Amino acid sequence: FVGNGRTFCQDKDECQIGANKICGLHTTCHNTYGSYYCTCLSGYSPSNSMNVFIPNDGTHCQDVNECMITGLCGE
Repeated sequence: FVGNGRTFCQDKDECQIGANKICGLHTTCHNTYGSYYCTCLSGYSPSNSMNVFIPNDGTHCQDVNECMITGLCGE
């Protein structure tokens, strides 16, 4: 939060500086009231199998190998 600590308090948008800086490559940053969280862009999946993660928890977004999805590559 930002403000003067007494009469004015407003949520700080941590995502404003950019998803790559906050969450890492191939991510989207989602601001929430008092916090924020990260998700992976389409075509990428989180390394810990969680759909939502927070920065610095060791999660990164990795490229999805579409050919591992049954039937997608013409097996």
